[in-house]
Amino acid sequence: MEVFDLIFVPGVSVSRDLLEKTEEEAEGGLMAEDGKADAQLFGLLTSLLQQVEALSNQEEVELRAKIEALGLEVTKVPPKPTKDLDELELAAELDKLSAKLDDVDSMISSTIASNPELIMINSLFLQAQV
Repeated sequence: MEVFDLIFVPGVSVSRDLLEKTEEEAEGGLMAEDGKADAQLFGLLTSLLQQVEALSNQEEVELRAKIEALGLEVTKVPPKPTKDLDELELAAELDKLSAKLDDVDSMISSTIASNPELIMINSLFLQAQV
């Protein structure tokens, strides 16, 4: 298994196999595999967080809590509607979901801005998408 060091956090290494798996998922898969892809992504984030904690000898309690909260939010299953929605109600529900996604995006952006370690994680994710 080949291992390489990332530029953003010296000493932190990630296996190429793990990156390639993430890249394959980023390129798109079957909808049934979305849960598996989410689990692997959060597994990668947790692994990277553990490496950062080991290198810095500091526990990142706040960052760990944010990753766990985001994981729970992503895996929530929306409740089934008790009635069929008409077009306007469906549009309103989509607007609510869009607003929630915007909130998650804002949370991710602010977390990345306030935690330099996440610059490396964000870069890793972007590299996997290319």
